[in-house]
Formats: sequence, structure tokens, C-alpha cells
Amino acid sequence: MKVTKKDICLCAMNLFKQHGFENIYVQDICNELGITRGSFYHHFRNKNDVLLFWELCDEKDKIDKLNELFDADPKIHLKRFFTYYASDISKIGCDLLYFLLIATVESADNMANSHQGIGVYIGSDSIIDLIIEATKKPRYLAQNLIRHYNMAITGLILEWKLANGSFDFIAEADLIAETIFGLTNKK
Repeated sequence: MKVTKKDICLCAMNLFKQHGFENIYVQDICNELGITRGSFYHHFRNKNDVLLFWELCDEKDKIDKLNELFDADPKIHLKRFFTYYASDISKIGCDLLYFLLIATVESADNMANSHQGIGVYIGSDSIIDLIIEATKKPRYLAQNLIRHYNMAITGLILEWKLANGSFDFIAEADLIAETIFGLTNKK
């Protein structure tokens, strides 16, 4: 049976969730899949690379989800997306989300963009277009808004980790989105 990069990633993420990122070694992932360490290192440099690959794959799924959450009112559409986003990333838990944040900052590939933190991929035209439609802001301001959102979410992840996951991450993330993008429940 051929084991793909995605197979390794999914197995590793399950192990990380079950036992904690710090408690899992590359050899544990290899043993679980019945592969050699060389097979692992053919696809990934280290465990951080697994987290970054998972985020990239997961980000594509989130962008696809944007269309499923359609509402004629662009503000409601945008709010639904950000609530879904917060719900989705919170499922991996405060510890693993924290290590994903660290991997993002430490990644040599992301150093030039590390100011963006963890969050919605700012290059996604579909997200930017929706922000423009919902906020009536020009493109450069929509891009700045998403950067501010990403940095606020990064701070929230750190706070959530320090509080050992003891508060409602989704509710706090919703407040961030409402504040930054002017999304309120009022029509």
C-alpha cells in the first residue's frame, strides 16, 4: 500500500490530538503507518511541516466552504464564514493550535509573511471580494482588515492556550470578526 503525504498528515494529526504534539515523535507516526522514517522525511522535514501542510489543506477546504454558507446579505454571509472558521480551527484544541502557531512563525517559508499569523488566507480573492461587498471598503482596506483579523485571532490563540482552553474560543472569535468587519446582528 502506497502511503501519501496526506495519509501521513492525517495519521499524525490524529496522534497529535490523542496524545499531544510534544508526546509524539516521527517514529510514532511511522510505526502507526508501517512506513520507514525515510518515507516520512521524503514528504516532511519535521513535525512542524506536518502541521503547516495540514493548515494549507484545511485552508483550501475552508475557502470551498465559503460558497456553501451563501446568504444574499453579504454581511451575514461573511459572519457565517468567520463563525465556521473559528469553529473549525477550535476543533483541534488549544494545545495543537498553539503548536500550529509556533510552526507558522518558525517556518522558513513563512518568515516573510509571519506578520500575518494564523488566520484566513489573505490571498483568497473570494474572501477579499466578500469583505469588499460586505463592508463597502476598497480592496487594499479589505486586505488590511483580514490582516488585522488574522493578528487578533493569533492573539486569541495565545490567550486560549494560556487559559488552558477555559473560555469559549468561538464566541470570542465571533466578537473579533464583528468588531473588525462591522458585522452586527442588527439589519
